[in-house]
Amino acid sequence: MGDEVSRGDLFYRSSPISERLFDALCTHPYGLTSKELVEKMYFDREDGGPLTAAESISVRVCYINKRFERLGISLRIRGHGGPGSRYQIYVVK
Repeated sequence: MGDEVSRGDLFYRSSPISERLFDALCTHPYGLTSKELVEKMYFDREDGGPLTAAESISVRVCYINKRFERLGISLRIRGHGGPGSRYQIYVVK
């Protein structure tokens, strides 16, 4: 990412959950499963997060991808289908 884009620009009207999702994926280059992401995103909650946490990951990923596209950032997050699939950050060419 260039100097002209700050972290605040990436998460305008920031959602702590979106930031945690992105941060978790940045520190795990081989990706994380939905279950692992939920654990990383909601580690500070006694209840482990909302019942729909795993399903909401795809919504967060979509939001982050659209934000990056609008800002001209060539990063995207994608998940591979099927049980045990992993979400990863990749560079758009």
